[in-house]
Amino acid sequence: GDGTGGVTEAFKDRFMIYNDGSLAWLDAVTTHELVHVFQYHVLVSGFWKSARILKTVVYPLWMMEGMAEWVSNGVDPITAMWVLDAQRAGKIPSVQQMASVQDIRVYRMGQALYEVIGQRYGPGRVRPILKHPARQRPGQPDSSFTPLPPPDATQTSGMQAVSPPPPAFASETPEGQSLDQLWRAYAESLATKLGAGLVAPDSVAEVVAQKSGY
Repeated sequence: GDGTGGVTEAFKDRFMIYNDGSLAWLDAVTTHELVHVFQYHVLVSGFWKSARILKTVVYPLWMMEGMAEWVSNGVDPITAMWVLDAQRAGKIPSVQQMASVQDIRVYRMGQALYEVIGQRYGPGRVRPILKHPARQRPGQPDSSFTPLPPPDATQTSGMQAVSPPPPAFASETPEGQSLDQLWRAYAESLATKLGAGLVAPDSVAEVVAQKSGY
């Protein structure tokens, strides 16, 4: 469709891109699609690829597209503008809300979320996210984000079964809460830094269309 820069085929380890003549644009899109190739290699390589591809649906789309954008561009001025506008409008989605987003925000907000992860935990923490997205069992250290508290004594006595851990980045998990707090602090800091001296559009222009969507 319009605006599509490239497409990666999960089963054939190849991608197709459109070149508009800009070497900078070509470099960014090539890097983006190569990240997808590596993602699929981690997730679905080996036998039974057609069955393995099903597990990619458990990953929020922002994790896949945001990673590709962040590796290729870091946080570019357009993404910074998106975060600034969303923060000023009070429309910054939480990490939990991002799990269900299926529009262009998975690129822009996802890209910024990986910047938060990279700044707080270091760029080296980004790669293990795809390999170990699930939360560890109680009492075991979380290899990706904040450590979990030790298990309660009443839960570990006897042979009681351990309930399945919630999905990664869920709002009730320590890592989800930690990332959401860091994400909101980042958005506020960015809006304060870049938004100094800016005025609201409504104060200098007349609204001619009703707001819709996000």
